[in-house]
Amino acid sequence: MYLDDLRTPKDEFDFVVRSHDEAITIIKKYGIPNFISFDHDLGVDEEGKLLKSGYDLAKWIVDSDLDKRHKLPPNFSFKVHSQNPVGKQNIISLLESYLKYKNHLAKEIEDILILCAKKWIEYCGVSKSYRTIYWDIASAILEDSALFENYIKSLPYGEESLNYDISYCDVECYESIKNEEINNLTKDDKDIFLKGYKLLISTFK
Repeated sequence: MYLDDLRTPKDEFDFVVRSHDEAITIIKKYGIPNFISFDHDLGVDEEGKLLKSGYDLAKWIVDSDLDKRHKLPPNFSFKVHSQNPVGKQNIISLLESYLKYKNHLAKEIEDILILCAKKWIEYCGVSKSYRTIYWDIASAILEDSALFENYIKSLPYGEESLNYDISYCDVECYESIKNEEINNLTKDDKDIFLKGYKLLISTFK
């Protein structure tokens, strides 16, 4: 996507949009593009008031990804071709900071899912309630148990472990298991578990 109220891009783009609102219309229909080239200043209205800028669009994209209305593609990238140095830096700072945050969050989530898969296998045939909490943590993160099954299958004995079932737990049950389980974990695994547990409990609020 190429966002600019006046310029025509030298390279070929799937979408050339002239305003903040036009860009949002395209995103709502097709999703966030893999690449966006931003202008900052996007003109004025009939009364001479500044129209929403490229920074406003960048902020809308970040907010949309945070609340899962429209997800950033995994390979998302951008550039800012604006001649406004302050506006240009504002867009760059916002998006670079958010992408760095997402990369850090993705690593944390990966750590949680790997721990959940390992502990699920460990507790199969041993403790139904203990394996349930790990299954539920992963499901709360992925919102799709089939994706968690792929993590399990990638580990030794993972395929066989999927023959075991889970039980129902409420918050009180989770809290009881958590208080016992943290005594069984190494310090690093305990930190990872508690991050996952926090995500699980947040789904009840």
